[in-house]
Amino acid sequence: GGRAGGLLDRRVDGRIMSSSAGAAPNSTPSDPSSRTVPTESVQRDWEERELTESIQLGVTQLMKFLNDFDSTIRDKLAVLNGKIVRMERRMTLVEATLDSVNGAPSI
Repeated sequence: GGRAGGLLDRRVDGRIMSSSAGAAPNSTPSDPSSRTVPTESVQRDWEERELTESIQLGVTQLMKFLNDFDSTIRDKLAVLNGKIVRMERRMTLVEATLDSVNGAPSI
């Protein structure tokens, strides 16, 4: 079993044969058992790739959502900050006007 001399192993009639050992007796290229393992292996590989692609797509969509959310929130906070600054200026003006009308300096 295992890898021999860097050559791939293959399964024939339930036995693992090194590809350097030659074909197993009773094994033909059309033998269904010799095609089943590579087909299952390929199917498993495709399923793993699909899962990986699905996860990558999900992560990409999540990143897009988070970036859009960040941008939207930053814009809204900037607008809110501008409103607060204007209100603070108005409050300062109102306080100064009241102080000048009352004639008493504020503490």
